[in-house]
Amino acid sequence: MSDMSTPGDATPESPFGTTGTSGDQPAPPTAGPPVTAEPNPPAGTGDGSTGPEGGAATSSATPAATTIAPETSAPSGPPAAPASVDGGEAGADAGAAGHGAEPRGKRTDQGEATYLVAIAEALWEEMERDERVFMLGEDIGVYGGAFKVTEGFIERFGPDRVMDTPIAEETIVGMAIGSAMEGLRPVAEFQYADFMSSGFDEITTTLGRYHYRSGVPLPVVLRGPSGGGVRASNFHSTNPEPWFAHSPGLKVICPAFPSDAKGLLKSAIRDDNPCVFLEHKWIYRRIREKVSEDPNFLVPIGKADVKREG
Repeated sequence: MSDMSTPGDATPESPFGTTGTSGDQPAPPTAGPPVTAEPNPPAGTGDGSTGPEGGAATSSATPAATTIAPETSAPSGPPAAPASVDGGEAGADAGAAGHGAEPRGKRTDQGEATYLVAIAEALWEEMERDERVFMLGEDIGVYGGAFKVTEGFIERFGPDRVMDTPIAEETIVGMAIGSAMEGLRPVAEFQYADFMSSGFDEITTTLGRYHYRSGVPLPVVLRGPSGGGVRASNFHSTNPEPWFAHSPGLKVICPAFPSDAKGLLKSAIRDDNPCVFLEHKWIYRRIREKVSEDPNFLVPIGKADVKREG
């Protein structure tokens, strides 16, 4: 695998405030610290969703619990840079799409990462690890993504691997399928999971089934923020998980905690099967925990983990 560093550069500094743990220093699994959840924002607080798919919100859906993935603690090391967004009520709401969306933020001094930061770390690490991985989607490049997940990625990896697309979901899916057929590993982002319906035929008819007709693997990941509770309007608050859970050939992944989100997303990118990775937007900045910094940290897809017996 070729080195993706820019000429003359040492290992680039992580934008997440991590300690730079190498692959030979895995984080030992533990029972995991308690997860901090922020309260609902006060009534009348807007989320600023004014992007290409923006609007005001009404839904009150809540995230589903996960039964996958052990929680792990971050390894010891120098303290991480402080977060620029503290995950409080104002910061959590400002994380929605549109002008004025808050920066992504970093880990806390205690090494805790929000759900949003954990996803960004997974993408960054896999982009560094494998030059075949690239991303495409609406506003993910120059703007840094509607929720700022991909903030800073285009500066590091360039526009050939962080591709801004038109508002054309069916084309996004089709391009991901075609590039996967040619050996690449695309990660396609939908600005809101609601609009995956615009590419539904490509997803369910082609992406989920093509391998079983041709034998060609399709290592595609489709990412999308789903769910309500952030005042993002009836067009930006649905949970499309059941649509895809009933479509053959797709692995549907819906993590509920930062460690799970990071480990499962990395596993999905390395998987040769198409994966639909849905992220509940309400918990992007409201939940944080210690997350492994080991670049080889993975959470296996489809292996149950009992979070609490009862």
